[in-house]
Amino acid sequence: MPSVQRILCPVDFLEFSGLAFDHAQSIVSHYKATLLLQHVVDSLKPYYPYHAFPDEYDELCRKLRADAVQQLQEFAKTHNWRGVPTQCIV
Repeated sequence: MPSVQRILCPVDFLEFSGLAFDHAQSIVSHYKATLLLQHVVDSLKPYYPYHAFPDEYDELCRKLRADAVQQLQEFAKTHNWRGVPTQCIV
């Protein structure tokens, strides 16, 4: 039997993220592994003229990341029906 130490579960906060998290929890429980939840914040570079307003761009990026961290932690809290310890990565 393979040794599984970590399970990575990507989260985009859509309906299927909850289903994927439920499935990941059952795998983690079976293997006694660590569950990592990951959300990726998309870069704004193609959409935002960051070269014109670098301070505002940096502040916007910090806010987007902070909001994503909070949203991912809330997602983990509300969907963790097995009490599996999770690490949130943004």
